[in-house]
Amino acid sequence: MHKCAKQTLSMLTDSQKQNLSNLDSDTLLEIMHECAEALGLVSVDEYCKILGMKKRTIYKHLNENKIKCFEISNHKFPIINI
Repeated sequence: MHKCAKQTLSMLTDSQKQNLSNLDSDTLLEIMHECAEALGLVSVDEYCKILGMKKRTIYKHLNENKIKCFEISNHKFPIINI
């Protein structure tokens, strides 16, 4: 499990964790999308469109940690704070 996911789970009470485990996958997916939107997580394609940059440049900046991002496994999601 990713460090951020562990930190998030540690902030939840046992009751909240139980409530999440009882939700169906569609509801969990909806919650995940709302959280991503609130955090400003976007795909590399969306990041390119928003900032008018090339994918190659975005990936280079992600690898060099020049772009704020959220990492899950080995996949980085750029963060845009609007």
